[in-house]
Amino acid sequence: MTESEINLTPFLDKEFFGGTPWNFKGFRYATDGRIAVRVPTDEPDSDDLSKQPANGDVTSAFPPIGDLLGQWSDATPIMRECCCIECEGEREVGGDKCPGCDGDGEVRCPTCWRNHDCDECGGHGKINRKRCPRCQGKMVGAFEQAVAYRFQTGHAIAAKYYESIARLPNARYGKKSLLDMPLRFTFDGGDGVVMRRKDP
Repeated sequence: MTESEINLTPFLDKEFFGGTPWNFKGFRYATDGRIAVRVPTDEPDSDDLSKQPANGDVTSAFPPIGDLLGQWSDATPIMRECCCIECEGEREVGGDKCPGCDGDGEVRCPTCWRNHDCDECGGHGKINRKRCPRCQGKMVGAFEQAVAYRFQTGHAIAAKYYESIARLPNARYGKKSLLDMPLRFTFDGGDGVVMRRKDP
């Protein structure tokens, strides 16, 4: 898979380094401050590296891939009871865009010009909503969701990062990652590091 086919967007944060990838010494990097991914590139170094992270800090987290080869780690999900994953604690699902607020959930008072919840939809932005079929409107129940994943190395990473990495082609995690260092992973077309969760 080529660099252009690897979607770096899930690994960016608009408030972190401008939310754009950058090129440095033959690699294109993307990070949100907790995870960093790189893919090889033939493009020259980015023009204004002063707006990017200290490249020594980021690039030093990427040891030679040869250190990883043949040493892979499996993950076990860490489950917690949480809000219903169908309605996300809203009790209702579906519905049509509210005509009273145009789906915003708020309207402006014509007298005082302050915003308040729309009376037609109750601030949800939708009308004709149905009771959630999964939790029956109770918001929570015997619903467990993975909040993190623990590896044989002892690392635990947030579920959102595990799921983003899982979408990369042939993603595998390094077994030799030291517990006090970021967890290292590789995939077809690149590699990356992700910070561990201290209290999953």
